[in-house]
Amino acid sequence: MRVLFAIALVVYSIPAFPCFAPISGPEYDAQIKIVELDDPNHYQVSVPRFMEELPNEAVIILAYSSSVPRGIPVYRPSKILDSTTVDERLVAKFVVEKRPEEKPYIVVMWWPEDPGTCGIQANSGFLEVI
Repeated sequence: MRVLFAIALVVYSIPAFPCFAPISGPEYDAQIKIVELDDPNHYQVSVPRFMEELPNEAVIILAYSSSVPRGIPVYRPSKILDSTTVDERLVAKFVVEKRPEEKPYIVVMWWPEDPGTCGIQANSGFLEVI
């Protein structure tokens, strides 16, 4: 009886397990398209508006890091970019600034509808700053 109770408890509690880290990987990173514009330090980024079955539109974030372009360091300021929709992609123009010991990069998040479930995160490489 205890074994059946334990199995039932595990099976019914699986949906309650929170997501500790978003889904990520090179296949998602490759969805970020960045082009350098004519003016120095000016860029344009485009990403799919939606990813897989996630219902929420992408959020494009400009972040800076001194180590690796992964995720959004909570102790560093970042900026959510304003974007427009063009052919089912979100497009945003932005300017990067030169910071001592920090380099800019793009983070994209596709958030889930339900809290505790996994979203998808993509990261660009570092961008050049003149």
